[in-house]
Amino acid sequence: KRLARESSTLDGLFDKLVKVRSRMASKLGFGSYAEMGDCMMGRYSYGRKEIRIFRDEIENSVVPLVAKLKRKRAAALGIDTIKLYDNEVYFRIGNPEPVIDAKAMFAAAKDMYHDMGEATAKFIDKMLDADAFDVFPRAGKWGGGYCTSVDDYGQPFILANFNGSSGDVDVLTHEAGHALAFYEMFRSGADYELNLGTMSIAEIHSMAMEFFAWKYMDKFFGKRARDYKYMHLFSSLTFLPYGTQVDEFQEICYENPDLTPAERNAVWSELDEKYRPYLTSNGIPYFERGTRWQYQMHIYENPMYYIDYCLAQSVAHSFLALSLRDYDDAFSRYTALVAKAGSLPFSQLVESAGLPDPLKQGALTATTAELAEILQKLI
Repeated sequence: KRLARESSTLDGLFDKLVKVRSRMASKLGFGSYAEMGDCMMGRYSYGRKEIRIFRDEIENSVVPLVAKLKRKRAAALGIDTIKLYDNEVYFRIGNPEPVIDAKAMFAAAKDMYHDMGEATAKFIDKMLDADAFDVFPRAGKWGGGYCTSVDDYGQPFILANFNGSSGDVDVLTHEAGHALAFYEMFRSGADYELNLGTMSIAEIHSMAMEFFAWKYMDKFFGKRARDYKYMHLFSSLTFLPYGTQVDEFQEICYENPDLTPAERNAVWSELDEKYRPYLTSNGIPYFERGTRWQYQMHIYENPMYYIDYCLAQSVAHSFLALSLRDYDDAFSRYTALVAKAGSLPFSQLVESAGLPDPLKQGALTATTAELAEILQKLI
């Protein structure tokens, strides 16, 4: 309801942003701000052409699978249609939640990272000894979760807002992937920019770590560890079409800066049919007008950012598939990738780990089929 009340204000703000950014791009000689935004994100080895290839791969390989799985899930949930509020529900008995409290969760995390290897053992010990976590909500605290670093002390730091849901485990493993990259950077003395790389690289560190933690999920979810893995993988697959939709929406808006608010909403609705055909907003007054994009703060604050998550998620999926065949080999490739990070462009870095480059045509076909088999075994 609050978003509905502020919808016209949000339209006005975005309209101003589009026009200002478009003038900037024009003065600098870019065809649109979408191209300039790619440069602003540090994408020096790929651009709109390669991203469009990736979006086509999502549309052709991932969307049909997600739509098929969502319809099966709807039947299992006993519903005829999937609305936005159904999209994150995976089990009739409710989604799995951690069976341990926060204190036990950190103890489990310590055991997990010690078991992974010597480097991760030293990493988690450093984090815990420095009390480098702020995970409990309080009045006035920033929402969400992130990882940053206290550079003068060579110390990674993680902020989160635990709420007792599976998201607590997600953020702990996800942000730990980022923190591990900071740790390796400080340990090796590598250049800050080269060691972290672009956001598409940095998010591989975090998203892949989520999947390497699968081996230990019984510590966090007990008898529902299998359900968690199913939900986690299914959710990450479902994200790919949405994240790709956000990128194409922005590209269209910046290539057509004079679109009216109603026309932008129509673009979002058309993209919904393309990328999320299983989902309906009918009966939800605010969202059925095609305004769901207003909920995504990246569109306002970090233009052209969102596709980085999708590229990284695709690479993380490849690490998952490999880890289920040979965990030690997969983890060794992962730690080597983290150590190289921004010293190589995105595609070269991914291929150095022996994984398919998601920016190439046909790259997602085999992995997507393998993920479908993994989900089938988990249900």
